[in-house]
Order: sequence, then structure tokens, then C-alpha cells
Amino acid sequence: MTKNTYDKTHGKPYDRGSADAWYRRGCIPHYYENSKRVHASEMTPDQVEAYVAGFDEGMELGMHKEYV
Repeated sequence: MTKNTYDKTHGKPYDRGSADAWYRRGCIPHYYENSKRVHASEMTPDQVEAYVAGFDEGMELGMHKEYV
């Protein structure tokens, strides 16, 4: 089985998914393009897949922001 590689550039779907996992936010696919938030309904299936992959990986690693 081949593991997909995703664009991890700041603001792209994978990055946003991993950030949401880091901050323990919900899994709500989105990303930013030219400072505009792009919602799941406007994303391609590949973009949603990248977001979810980033989110899932972040949750699996268990690395989260600690609030004190």
C-alpha cells in the first residue's frame, strides 16, 4: 500500500487539518487561499482527503497544545 504525500504548505488542507488536531478543534475540512477561507463544500475530494489525513495524523501522534 502506498502512502499519499500531501502539500504541507501553511494554509493548505493538510496543514489546516493538522492544526485543528493540534488545537483539539473538530474535524471540519477547510483551508485558506489568498486569505479567504475555503469551506468543505467548495473543496475537491482530494483536498478533503488531505485535510482529513492531516487531522488524523495529528490525532494519532497525540501531540496537542497544552493549555495552562
